[in-house]
Amino acid sequence: MFIKKFIKQQFISCYYDENYKLLYEIYKNNNLLEENRFEFEEKKGLIKKIKELSEEIPQTYTSTIIQTINQGVVPSCQKTDFAKYGIETENIKYICVNNKYAFYTSLYDLMEAKKINIDFIYSIFALMDYKATKKINTLYILITKEKFYILIYHKNIPIFSDIYEKAEELLENDENELENLDNENIIENIEDDIIDDIDNIDESEIDFEDNKITTGIEMDVINFIKSSLEEYYENFADDFIENIIIFDNDFLNEDITKIIYDTLLIESKKENLDILKTINEISRKNV
Repeated sequence: MFIKKFIKQQFISCYYDENYKLLYEIYKNNNLLEENRFEFEEKKGLIKKIKELSEEIPQTYTSTIIQTINQGVVPSCQKTDFAKYGIETENIKYICVNNKYAFYTSLYDLMEAKKINIDFIYSIFALMDYKATKKINTLYILITKEKFYILIYHKNIPIFSDIYEKAEELLENDENELENLDNENIIENIEDDIIDDIDNIDESEIDFEDNKITTGIEMDVINFIKSSLEEYYENFADDFIENIIIFDNDFLNEDITKIIYDTLLIESKKENLDILKTINEISRKNV
């Protein structure tokens, strides 16, 4: 502990969400001296940067998260209880928390993550658990570009987890539809009388407040929450969920909390969760 006051420690966090994202933070005596973020289209760019940063500061700790669907939470630390939830323990690695619940992931995904020189690997649900403050009848949902993650608490224990993964073919179809739009043809098909009507519109008559657009991602979020709640009530607990906390980094419309209440009659609020910073924060506690 005494030596830590005089040497620099570097913490590198990384994960994938459309691109490979990296954050490095340099600390000395618990004071942040330097930080910077990078994004890479290819994995080799990420690996090269990690190697360069590690060579500059010997006391470097690199961390990442498991994001695949082969992970979750079990409300028990007893290996024999895993079978109750349809989980085979032969091909998983799990970590017990407070002798009450466990986060697990597949050994295959763990070995894939270790192909990079990694010191700490966390389940994405462990990050959510770390940031969770309300733990009674509360649903947490973490939003990323490619996946949504749900973690539900009952009596201070996370007992249900779920992952929504937007199909790759749907992402590609959305992009292709945008690329195939021919603006010139669209403009040519607009009738002259419609253009005249547009020119004569009085802007003061337009009620923009009533014309807010709900994007596809918001409908996906609502439908995912609904399906997760149905499974939760059917198989896990009868107590109603009283709160929904959305970990979001400006992916969703600000009206999402109102939409959730109007649809599900459950109060909700948005909170920021910086995944890269949270990974490093946990790793600093583990060093």
